[in-house]
Formats: sequence, C-alpha cells, structure tokens
Amino acid sequence: MAWKKLLTGSVFLLSISCVSFYQHPEGGFRPKKPKFSVTKNDFSFNTKIDTLAIYVNIDTLKYGQNESVYFYKFFNNGNCFLKSFDPKTKLTKTVLKPGFIGRYQSNNNGIEIEIYNVNVRTQSGNYEMQKGTIKGDSLILENQFITGKHDVFVKQTLDFVPLSSNW
Repeated sequence: MAWKKLLTGSVFLLSISCVSFYQHPEGGFRPKKPKFSVTKNDFSFNTKIDTLAIYVNIDTLKYGQNESVYFYKFFNNGNCFLKSFDPKTKLTKTVLKPGFIGRYQSNNNGIEIEIYNVNVRTQSGNYEMQKGTIKGDSLILENQFITGKHDVFVKQTLDFVPLSSNW
C-alpha cells in the first residue's frame, strides 16, 4: 500500500512541476518565469492612457443567462491586465484584481499589449500580442481571431483608487 501512495504522490508532483504558471493569491494566473517581449526597460509612460480608469469592451459576451464584459486596466509602470465582470454588478476593488496579467507599450496614438493567457484545460500558458490605436477616450484593438475586425474599449472612470501592480 505504501508504494501506491508514493507513486501517486510522485505523479502529482511531476504534473505540478511541469506547469509553467501558478495561480496568484491576489487573483489571476502568473507565469513562473515571465518572458514578456514588452519589457520594463523599454517602457515610457504615455499620458493618453488613464491609469486611474479601466477600458471596457463595448461588446457584451453572453453565455446562456450570464453576461460578461472584458476590460483592460493599465498602470503607470507598463503593467496591465485583462479581466471580465458581470455588467449588472458594481465594480469594486475585489473585481479589479488581476485576471490575465500583461505588459503594454504606447507611443503617440499607438499601443501594443502583451497578455499572458492560460488554458487551464491543457495546463499551458502563452503570450498574446494585440496592437491598436488610442483615439480620445477609446482603444481600438485589432481582433486576434477575425482579420479586419476591431474591438473597441471605452474608458470608464472609477469611484475609487485602483490597487497598484506588483508583477
């Protein structure tokens, strides 16, 4: 019997050690060894990005009776994250905890966002790049899946000061 417990424990440890990400206690998944191509050394802050607001997608996703809206949150050190929330609920600091973390770089009216995306089913993580433009209080990003389609994210101010980023 002891050898079965030892074998089960060994298989469990091996499967965990092969995963390239972990779930952070403050929310979201993080890469164990970050390899963002948008680095902190290359970052220069663009005042066209409001770091005290979020940028909410104008499209609402519907899953049966559930609705979800994606948003980006940007920080003045080049960090950002992508997450969703139920549009029927009030945004709170708890909802604003990171989902998929990333880095961004912007200059003039252009923006590049790199998000670390996790597929829990396959236990794999990958880096996804999105490019777009800043137009007033909106971000127009190229859709990753449909060529020629754009996703529009509109600035939404918050009635509280967001938490800082630490990745």
